[in-house]
Amino acid sequence: MTKKTVALSIVITLLITTYLGYAVFNKGDLEESELLLNPPEASTDELYQHVFLTLLDPLISNAIYGYYGESYSHDYWDIKIINLERLSYTENGMFKMTLEVSPYVGAHNSVGVDQITLIIEAGGDVEVVDYKHIKSYDLPPHLQ
Repeated sequence: MTKKTVALSIVITLLITTYLGYAVFNKGDLEESELLLNPPEASTDELYQHVFLTLLDPLISNAIYGYYGESYSHDYWDIKIINLERLSYTENGMFKMTLEVSPYVGAHNSVGVDQITLIIEAGGDVEVVDYKHIKSYDLPPHLQ
């Protein structure tokens, strides 16, 4: 067998055993196991927001790195849009957006709360114009 075939076999085996293990321990809870296989649909607005924040993810990550000097994780579903305003009412709009982000390390050990302000212009030009550190959290000793 090739390495790819072995790796694929391992992944498939893990997925099947994880699902079967879940089904065995929750055999009376069919509704919950159905949710695992068919998660509820998000609203259209929520989907638009997730797509939009996913597109902005590289800029958000770079802004976090620029402030902390280290790469920290963040979750797009945990980003709050604090403010969104239209700066230009022309056909080629310009927008100002302020986001609240909670960067974390490890198993979601938050390092702080930050606000990132972006200017978004027609044509896809996006620039981080402000970064405010709002709150700091102490990390456990093993993560420092």
